[in-house]
Amino acid sequence: MKKIFLLLAIIVAGSSFLNLKADSPRKVLYEKFTNASCPPCAAQDPAYKGFLANPANKSIVIPISYHVNFPGSDIINSINNDIPSTRRAYHSVTGVPAGRANGITHAASPQWYAGAPGDTNSIVNTVNTFRGQMSPITITIDQQNNGNQVVATVNVTSSQTMTNKRLHIAFIERYFFHPNAGTNGQTEFEYVVRDMTVNGTRSAAGRPFTININETITHTETWQVPTQANPKQIYVVAFVEDISTKEVMQSESNLVEAPKMLVSSDSKYSIVDRNSTLTKKVSVTNPASIPLTVSLKVDDVNGVMHPGSSVEFSTETLNLAANETKEINVNFTNGDKGGYSSVAYNISTEGAGISVPETKEFGFLSKGTKYVVYTGFSGFVKDAYTGVSSNPDYMNEIAFLPMIDGNEYFPTEKVFLPESFDVSIIALGGYPLAINNNPHNVAALAQTLLDAGKHVYISSTDGMYFTFNPNGSAQVGNPPSALNFYQTMLGLQYKDNVARNDGQRYTTFTINGVMNDPIGKGLTIAGNSFPQNDPTLRTIQGAAFTDVFSLSPSSRSIPCFYYNNVSNDLAGVRYRNPSNNSRLVYTSFSIECLGSKTLRDATMKDIMDWLVNDSPTSVATTVETGVSLMPNPASIFSTINFQSTSNQTVTISVIDVQGKVVLMNEISAPTVGSNSYSLMTSKLTNGSYTVVVKQGENVSRTPLVIMN
Repeated sequence: MKKIFLLLAIIVAGSSFLNLKADSPRKVLYEKFTNASCPPCAAQDPAYKGFLANPANKSIVIPISYHVNFPGSDIINSINNDIPSTRRAYHSVTGVPAGRANGITHAASPQWYAGAPGDTNSIVNTVNTFRGQMSPITITIDQQNNGNQVVATVNVTSSQTMTNKRLHIAFIERYFFHPNAGTNGQTEFEYVVRDMTVNGTRSAAGRPFTININETITHTETWQVPTQANPKQIYVVAFVEDISTKEVMQSESNLVEAPKMLVSSDSKYSIVDRNSTLTKKVSVTNPASIPLTVSLKVDDVNGVMHPGSSVEFSTETLNLAANETKEINVNFTNGDKGGYSSVAYNISTEGAGISVPETKEFGFLSKGTKYVVYTGFSGFVKDAYTGVSSNPDYMNEIAFLPMIDGNEYFPTEKVFLPESFDVSIIALGGYPLAINNNPHNVAALAQTLLDAGKHVYISSTDGMYFTFNPNGSAQVGNPPSALNFYQTMLGLQYKDNVARNDGQRYTTFTINGVMNDPIGKGLTIAGNSFPQNDPTLRTIQGAAFTDVFSLSPSSRSIPCFYYNNVSNDLAGVRYRNPSNNSRLVYTSFSIECLGSKTLRDATMKDIMDWLVNDSPTSVATTVETGVSLMPNPASIFSTINFQSTSNQTVTISVIDVQGKVVLMNEISAPTVGSNSYSLMTSKLTNGSYTVVVKQGENVSRTPLVIMN
């Protein structure tokens, strides 16, 4: 009898155990705060999206984005500003972009600020603290759509008794496109919080609750999709947070994404004769086990056609059975002008979950194009280079070519040889000139182009920092080619890398042009000073840091820009290759960080004019001859040695970095051959100068440093 009672007790205990709710793997809710007129938001998004695309992160991270009402206009915020405002105040967010992982502000990595969405190393470290954890809370979501109405039923179950918790139900738009959402150039937005409701009323307050062990709480919300949003892109996110600590205890999403089509095509890049047509073939395969309708549409925003060119698809809709493949033609017609056409097209599907349009691209270069702007690094702004692309002297021969394609640098150089262009413009943003053990090597490319008699403009706000700064990870950018570029060729000395941000936003600074310089022209230009609404720019990108440098005594470079009215804090130089007269301009600020469109255009035009107008193929008005100065640096005097080919008068001038002539002497009848002359420098203030020796049409410029 005892055995029977014991057996019954075991059965009852086992039955009770089976009815207990099991814990669930803990998810990480990442709340991002952004704005479509916020330049740093645009700059940080690519790294953040790359983090989210990692399958290991997709399995645990649930991203949502609030569009706040600052620093400028935002079409998403305009339709719903109270939800982002409430969540921003709740998390004490004072600047954007900003992020919270399960309610936690993730710590800052070097050169970042706490909570930066672009600081993916910090996000990974925070996410990993939750990876493998179990939560006593389990959330399930059921969504029913009826036209523009969404009914969301959320069930919350707990394996423990829990108090002081709050449930939020958010309606999310997976993908939203708008050509003019703000002024930072972003047109595609993901994981957008369209609304949060409590009992059918818009509210970010959530629903406070207490839950008993093994209890399930059910909450239903009905929401009307606004006309601005796409009902086919709407899904639901629910999360439970602790009211006291603000920590998110569990989150869940019912997002189901449609499968990506398998797309293959002819070679991505092609050179096209002028006034001709080229056809590319695209094969699309449906990998799903169900039939799908596939749409292919030309993307006029992300793709750019150069003047006189056009593109046509043989069809824009494919009905594909399971595992079926079909082919379409892409017909590109070239005009009579130089340039590069980036033919972008979007692929989306219907029939299996939410489809996020996938962008593919072909590149067509018009044969014989003279000038190139390499694009693709962080912070590149095509519309900042209208000083070239809209200038009548260059607009019909300018190509904007991608520099990065995935992890490959200069992917086009195997098809479009860099030496084929007369001028190459390389906007690196905050990237170094070269990276150890990496194909990215702008320094080596620049040397190759100069040796070929071509001209180059390079901007890199942190290039010298990566090459010369002795601290830690900075050393990734110091291969011999970078050292040679700065020290041997240009003769630059690294002084500092100055922050142009306050940890949350860009801060303004001044760029001064050297007086009487053909590029600097004595201009005063504001950096990081942007109008709130500048309709001329698709993207505005400031400089978070800039290198400050000076000239070495043996430098052949000539200053053209300096910072904040300090003449020895150089910001840009111009250099002429003595062997073939090819030219290079280097700045540690980028054209895209200049706040005025007028000055952006004027500065870029002046750089181009200087590079092009005295090219090896044109008639030079001046040539450089060798001159030596000893001692250099000098204190009381320096002896200048030069060669004279005639008895014609020689003028010797000493010019400061602002272009002012501070000393001038003439030798009325120099000796044919070697000549020497002593410059008395004791009355000159310490700093960098240029000694100019002119005899007829022959001109030589040599740097001189005074250290009294």
